[in-house]
Amino acid sequence: LVIASTITHDVMDTYRNSFKELFRVALQSSGSRKEQLLTASWHSKHGTGEKEAIIAKNIDKVIHFADYVIFMAIPDFCRIVILAIFLGYIHWILGTSSVVLLGIILLMAKLNQARLKEMVREYS
Repeated sequence: LVIASTITHDVMDTYRNSFKELFRVALQSSGSRKEQLLTASWHSKHGTGEKEAIIAKNIDKVIHFADYVIFMAIPDFCRIVILAIFLGYIHWILGTSSVVLLGIILLMAKLNQARLKEMVREYS
């Protein structure tokens, strides 16, 4: 079981790294095309290094978001749904309680999100 888990983890890391590189190339070409459409006054206000830094920062933000959604959020959501289905198959109370607990956890995360944003702003 441990060996299978390690192999699965290694395969997912390989796919994740390939995805990141392909996505980075696609975003860089898209960013360069959009940069060419900006006005001349914008280009004269910003130096070459600043333009590259802006594009790189935005590309990294999009890649991190996509990486999180594709390789963390969607698999976790699928695990929770499968778990709720199997617990519901064992006994309906178990399935219902897992869905209710998931709702409570999501509500708590939403309520704490504002507090965390303030802390991030304060310490960054």
